[in-house]
Amino acid sequence: MQILQTTDLKKYYGSGDTMVRALDRPTSGKVFVEGKDISYNIIIGFAENEALNKTYTEIRYTEEKSAKWGFCAPTTGTLPVKKMDVATSTKVLNALGLPHELGVQVPLQFTANGKCC
Repeated sequence: MQILQTTDLKKYYGSGDTMVRALDRPTSGKVFVEGKDISYNIIIGFAENEALNKTYTEIRYTEEKSAKWGFCAPTTGTLPVKKMDVATSTKVLNALGLPHELGVQVPLQFTANGKCC
């Protein structure tokens, strides 16, 4: 049963008891559940690198708890700390032909708010 539950949670990207989508900033400050942990992540954009065309790649800001609950906490290294830091999967590194090493520069092209960066 645990395998089925975990698989179902991964399908929806989280192990939290409640997930809220499309919550705006003013409303998010009003969300409070007594006795519960709250964490969030924000989709910033989507990768546009040609090498990632077959790999759906979102660019997100996430808090530590949200990363853990969303099954995307780093297994090596840490979540980004500095402005140009990234945490990514080995699937993305493989698609870009990069080694699985901490500190490797990831050439990332992405769209945010309809603008390519």
